Amino acid sequence: MPGRYSFLSHLTALDLTDHTGFMAGRILADLGVRVIKVEPPGGDPERASGPVVAQVKGRQHSLVWLAYNHNKESITLDITRPQGKALFKRLVAKTDFVIESFAPGQMDRIGLGFEELRKINPGIVLTSVTGFGQSGPYRDYRYSDLTLMALGGVMNLIGDPDRPPVRVSIEQAIAHGCSQAAAGTLMAHAARAKSGEGSHVDCAILDSLILLIGGALPAWEVNKGEFKREGSRMVTNISRRAIYPCKDGHLAFLLNFGRNAVPFMTPMVQWLKEEGMAGSLGNVDFGNTKIEQLSKEQLTEYEDVFLRFFATKTKAEIREEAVKRRLLADSISTVADIYADSQLKARNFFYDVRHPDLGRDVLHPGTFILCPEESASDARPTPRGGEHNASVFGSMLKLKQSEIKQLHAQGVL
Repeated sequence: MPGRYSFLSHLTALDLTDHTGFMAGRILADLGVRVIKVEPPGGDPERASGPVVAQVKGRQHSLVWLAYNHNKESITLDITRPQGKALFKRLVAKTDFVIESFAPGQMDRIGLGFEELRKINPGIVLTSVTGFGQSGPYRDYRYSDLTLMALGGVMNLIGDPDRPPVRVSIEQAIAHGCSQAAAGTLMAHAARAKSGEGSHVDCAILDSLILLIGGALPAWEVNKGEFKREGSRMVTNISRRAIYPCKDGHLAFLLNFGRNAVPFMTPMVQWLKEEGMAGSLGNVDFGNTKIEQLSKEQLTEYEDVFLRFFATKTKAEIREEAVKRRLLADSISTVADIYADSQLKARNFFYDVRHPDLGRDVLHPGTFILCPEESASDARPTPRGGEHNASVFGSMLKLKQSEIKQLHAQGVL
């Protein structure tokens, strides 16, 4: 897996985002876009935000920053000052995309809104990543990943039915929003190829989350039915256990009946018989049994058979037998499992990036595609603040080194 593809290496983006939009720029950078992170003089304060992966020479290094800002370049520029704003506009004239995550209206207030930018560059694509978008009654509300997951309805479907909703333990709302923002940016780029005109891509993280709750929306529309939290169970027409504990973790498996279930339930029960643990499942005619006909007590009895059986197996044993016997069951991976996963290793999904400030390699996940026919290059480490001032301002704006030093002394860079 390459560190970067070169699909979009002819394009340039200016990245003004905070953590709300970091990943959007990261996705574009992985695809080859020259993404220039624009930081305030002295560097973005989020470089030191938690969780901290290391502290080197008195400086904290944010794990989130390292994860989502490698493959980018970095310049420092105070876009709120007249000189800084003028330099930013000159960069926009030579740029394809601007990505920002300020509060709605902030870009207009500092004189860098879409209408102003398109005067400089009619083909510019401005992508705004915010919690609620640029319009609507919520547009000016403050938000966090937690509040967005709650308002988007995702949390209402996670957790046990007799307990409150549960948050996902790593930020997901922002990740989904950024993925949609990157896709929207490229859609606007495709449209620009036809029309020559730029676009303002308004990405609301809340909107991206509504896509996640899938069938819950039509279920309400059709019969005013609410999907319920079921914890380790799955709800279709019948509530069934979907998660089972095993010796060293958990696995996903769903007990099923009917003709479609025969190909995978028959070999599963055969395995139980070989181990002498089939119990009451040994005499079930899966092809001619409908789950709706089972009492709650019968279904619980059958599930208990599997609870006892899987408790004697490791995740590796379950996966090995599932592949050999063609069973619909597999282990639930931890991060350690993912790191050691043979499938991901076979695709060279992970790669090491040398981070000079840390003095060591840091493992990074690769891109979401594999395209051997496309040229690729090594990943860039997360840049130091302002590391590319000389190359960006020198090559793109033809500023002399003495001018760059003067701007730095004045606090513009």
